[in-house]
Amino acid sequence: MLKTVPDLASQLNDEHLKTLSKNIISETWVKGSIVFGNDGFYVILKGLAQPYTGLCENLTEENDLTTSIIPQISVVFNEGLKTYSTPEIFLPPYDLMLREWSTFGSLEETPAIELETRPLSVVAEDDCEILKIPAKDYAKLKLEKAKLENIHKMKLIHKCPYYEEWPTLSICELTALIKWKKLPAGHGE
Repeated sequence: MLKTVPDLASQLNDEHLKTLSKNIISETWVKGSIVFGNDGFYVILKGLAQPYTGLCENLTEENDLTTSIIPQISVVFNEGLKTYSTPEIFLPPYDLMLREWSTFGSLEETPAIELETRPLSVVAEDDCEILKIPAKDYAKLKLEKAKLENIHKMKLIHKCPYYEEWPTLSICELTALIKWKKLPAGHGE
């Protein structure tokens, strides 16, 4: 099923998609819920959502015996964080609506600082069914892939007679310099 998600299929091969599919979490979110996408990659299976671009806070002020609540909306802009004391809400245009098979979030864990410049969260406009691929599971997959790649590089180096006498530490440093290239079929014939 993950093969049908273009954002994933373009980045990962079938074997990696199969590995990730074992760790998928199905979540159901009710209308109005905010889904924070900084800890995984999300695919909307059912429902509608809009990008979430504001942070809502309530400010409580006490005046003698009465308490008033003034809603504040913080909106992230390119020039920094601006705070408005009037209840203004930024609504993205309708064409930014995320529908079935739309994706948000990231396969990489995103630090809070980066969230200010790149919103990864959505607000559910309907009840939504969403698939989540945790970023931690993807990080494990990347680590395993890198280890396997380094083993292949070391085997390649050891096959070359010029490197037979090299110490292991030097060969490990050399593996970091090797970059694989895919050549078109029939290249070099």
